[in-house]
Amino acid sequence: ERWPRSTFAKEAIFREGFGLFRLERYEEAEQVFAQIRFKSWPDFHRNRAQYWSAACRDLQGDTLTARRLRTALARNLWDDYYTMKSYLLEKNYIDDMLQIRQSFNNSTNSLSFYAVGFANLIDEFETAFLIRDLLGEEYGLLALKDIKLSAKTREEWIALAEIYKKFGDYGKAYRVYEYINKKFFKDTPYTLKPFILKERFPFYYDNEIEKYASRYGLEKELILAVMKQESKYERRALSWANAWGLMQLIPATAKNMAHLAGIRLKDNQQLFDPDLNIHLGALYLKQLSRMYEGRKEWMLAAYNAGPRRVERWRKIPRSDQMDVFIENIEFSETRDYVRKVMKNYWAYKLLSSNFQIESEQLIFSNR
Repeated sequence: ERWPRSTFAKEAIFREGFGLFRLERYEEAEQVFAQIRFKSWPDFHRNRAQYWSAACRDLQGDTLTARRLRTALARNLWDDYYTMKSYLLEKNYIDDMLQIRQSFNNSTNSLSFYAVGFANLIDEFETAFLIRDLLGEEYGLLALKDIKLSAKTREEWIALAEIYKKFGDYGKAYRVYEYINKKFFKDTPYTLKPFILKERFPFYYDNEIEKYASRYGLEKELILAVMKQESKYERRALSWANAWGLMQLIPATAKNMAHLAGIRLKDNQQLFDPDLNIHLGALYLKQLSRMYEGRKEWMLAAYNAGPRRVERWRKIPRSDQMDVFIENIEFSETRDYVRKVMKNYWAYKLLSSNFQIESEQLIFSNR
């Protein structure tokens, strides 16, 4: 009440409703969630409250209102965990209504923009390639950095992102496409810019990921989902928590996984090698999968916060349900992490299958 606009106040009000939900007082819980839905708060908080309002309605037998609430959320399915999960719960109904699959089949290829942009900056790009060939990758990337000062149009920025891919700097390519989305396509719905969506969920390092996903019996989309959240495809990422590389491995964990794989890890700098980092990260996910019987929400919480904490959270009543378990996580950072990686995973599965996948396989799959 004293600081109503603070993040803590928003979470406290949600917790009041969620506490009532856990006590099975669904009508009272929905009243709290309804207050949040109609506040002038950021979309995430209102989406979260609307999702739980739908859950309350379901449990009171009002499935029509629950569907209406989820369908409204699903119109913006790429926004967050709750919009994506709402889409999956109502996928068959929504696919026919929004014609999402057709929009992706008829999407514009980014290369049509690339050709125009490359032609505009051809001299600068040729210089960057020449510098790379003569002096090495590091200097070639510095030349591309200078080109960023020259890029002005949408087509020129797209060309720059594609050249970063050719240089193998997928982290910068991803960040440039994020800038392009905000600068040139901010108010455009994703049904009208599917090629931008595909760049938000790119299939980088596909050879390495395919190899280790196959070796350890993992879904490649899960590895990609973790990588996107951990490093945004930046192979030389190094966090304040001393996490290294694409999969953001703590050195102690990396050494344990290297020992299991029969690899000698002499120096942490080796963790900047994409193949090794993906190998050890995939092996760690496999260990967590065995520990938690393939339950992805438990695996991801352990990847972020450690297995001991997950054991404590799993003991909270109703934590066998994915949504309840996530809200029961006591650290906001880990809650946010699990939600975002699950959203990434679902997005990758939808894109890799061209939306030709049953929602039950995504929501309830345990591998």
